[in-house]
Amino acid sequence: MADDQPMWGNNQAVAPTPGAAIIAVDLGDNFTVKGHHLSMIKDRQFDGRSRADPHKYIAEFVGVCGMFRYGDTNADAIKLKLFPSSIAGEAKIWFNELCPCMITT
Repeated sequence: MADDQPMWGNNQAVAPTPGAAIIAVDLGDNFTVKGHHLSMIKDRQFDGRSRADPHKYIAEFVGVCGMFRYGDTNADAIKLKLFPSSIAGEAKIWFNELCPCMITT
């Protein structure tokens, strides 16, 4: 497989519903991600190409998310909120084709 090819085949027949795979967690009306935290996430986006290591990516994502806290807000809820912003390219296409509400943690 060439380095610029996605890791998975494009054989799903699910219509994409962007962001629907993650069950929405209510973080309150006053919750906002700080700009520099979002930049840290977006600067390390996973694109799903064959040279990319998804296990290493997840470990780095969890590590970056662990560097900041938002008061008493649940850390897993913040990760769920940030995850869609941390992927791009083929990984984002794959994510958007997942069945609705399949990611809960």
